[in-house]
Amino acid sequence: MRHDGKLCDVILEAGGQTLAAHKVVLAIFSDYFRAMFTAGMMEAKSGKVQLVGVNFSSLQSVVTFAYTSKITLSMEKVENVVDLSFYLQCAILTNLCGDFLLSNINISTCAKISKVASDYHMLMVQGRLDKFLAENFATFVQTDAFLDLPMFKVACLLMSNSLNVSEEDAFEAALKWLCHKKDRLEFTNSIMKHIRFPLMQIAYLENNVATSSVVYGNSSCQRKLEEALRYHKDQYSQPLQQNACTKPRALHECLLAIGGIKSRDGRGRTNKVQYLNPLTSQWTTLTTAKDCLTHRAVAVLNNFVYLLGGEANKSSRSASSTCWRYDPRFNSWLQVASLQQPRADFCACVLDEKIYAIGGRNAKGELSSVEVYCPSSNAWQFTTPLNVKSLYGHAGATLDRTVYVSGGNVGWEHQDALRSFCPKDRKWINMAPMQIARTFHRMVAMGGKLFVLGGTFLSTTKVLKTSATVERYNPKVDQWTMVEDMLVPMSEPGCTILEGRIYLLGGLTRNTTSRAGVETLSDVQSYDPDRDVWKAAWDLPEAWTGMSCWQGKLSGVASGAACAPEQAAASSSSWLESASD
Repeated sequence: MRHDGKLCDVILEAGGQTLAAHKVVLAIFSDYFRAMFTAGMMEAKSGKVQLVGVNFSSLQSVVTFAYTSKITLSMEKVENVVDLSFYLQCAILTNLCGDFLLSNINISTCAKISKVASDYHMLMVQGRLDKFLAENFATFVQTDAFLDLPMFKVACLLMSNSLNVSEEDAFEAALKWLCHKKDRLEFTNSIMKHIRFPLMQIAYLENNVATSSVVYGNSSCQRKLEEALRYHKDQYSQPLQQNACTKPRALHECLLAIGGIKSRDGRGRTNKVQYLNPLTSQWTTLTTAKDCLTHRAVAVLNNFVYLLGGEANKSSRSASSTCWRYDPRFNSWLQVASLQQPRADFCACVLDEKIYAIGGRNAKGELSSVEVYCPSSNAWQFTTPLNVKSLYGHAGATLDRTVYVSGGNVGWEHQDALRSFCPKDRKWINMAPMQIARTFHRMVAMGGKLFVLGGTFLSTTKVLKTSATVERYNPKVDQWTMVEDMLVPMSEPGCTILEGRIYLLGGLTRNTTSRAGVETLSDVQSYDPDRDVWKAAWDLPEAWTGMSCWQGKLSGVASGAACAPEQAAASSSSWLESASD
């Protein structure tokens, strides 16, 4: 009817051209027209509306949209359409344009989209664009659009935790923008305060940053440089000196594992550190450890990973006292002070930024001793021993500023005890025992509860078997409760928590007394405590036991896990689907 001019009751004029329409259609489509036609304004009576400063071609497209709900957008015309949608107060069209901009974000369009989003306060578009530029910063820096950014946009990018480049590259980008025009040097403090100097390698700090004329001529930058150099030179205390400037960017929560053997008799060892890439569901080698021990205790302190003790062959007689610290930010190793006693089959817990190494055994026998490591002094000291003559094969966890140790062996006797230690009281206390005595099991703290999982136990006929049972401990009432059994019985698996689930990897299962009945596993299973449900996850590429596992944060640069945002959006949780469906 509009095309035929039937029943049209209003003429719209823009840029010297006119088109006919129906007031009722325009009023439904636009708050602007609704107010005009219902509030007794002059245009309602005259039947003619003059739209000053409006592009006629855009007006035609928008009016057609009002009738058909269809519009053809392009990067060339979208700004005019957005402008008109704001003019006419048409939220549905504004949102449609926003969706168009979101779907067309790339390096070549980012400058145009940034201008439109900024001019019209399209916060969702601006936020998505900022994320895209941070994740593709290395490419964006090579464009003229980067050099043309205003200061506040450069600062916004450089402060982003999603910035997917090394800190050295971030520093170079800051220099490039500052030096592009002489009058930008007055913004040095505003830009450089977002560069995380401690995350640059010390050699780069000394050879590149310290010699930069921009840094040399700025007192604030000089202070940041000096602080970073002090930070690097005090290596052992770095886990205690974490702040916004030492936090890596583009972090991915990953499951990491080190070491392992293919069979309990010691064959087929590895010293690889591997992580599960959340985007490909593949295990990827990150680095290799400095030695080839297995059955280590692992402790994570502010994302620094401490690997403690372990064994070099099939028995605890080869127990080691060596300790290493892995720094995922630089993918580097630092040997820290050795344990006072070699230890295997022990546990380690973190409490109050100190690491406790508890019990275990070595060539001289079984241990009840406990050592505590202080990073600032890089030293182990003995503290209150366990309240039992010896203990090995136990599991440990920290909950509510208390260290808990469960199960284990005293000699050949399986234990059901749960022991707690509070540094303030400096004594071990026996809590309510588990329902099943077990050893070489795993224990984690989650949601204010303790969970013990699997391990070996003695059947009623005194046969050593692998358990699939799981118990949950509530410290508020000092009570254990049996929960859903594991899918596969496991002893000495790798164990960690990731994204609200408990993961068990590999390990052994044995349900006979013969060595032939011992099987090394490649199974991975996960447990959802909220739903009390176990799910099979991905299998390990090979069957392993004696792995040490932890949840860690890797940057996209260090891990190679970074990808284009559209790939990340489609794939970021795919590797967990089998465990969380």
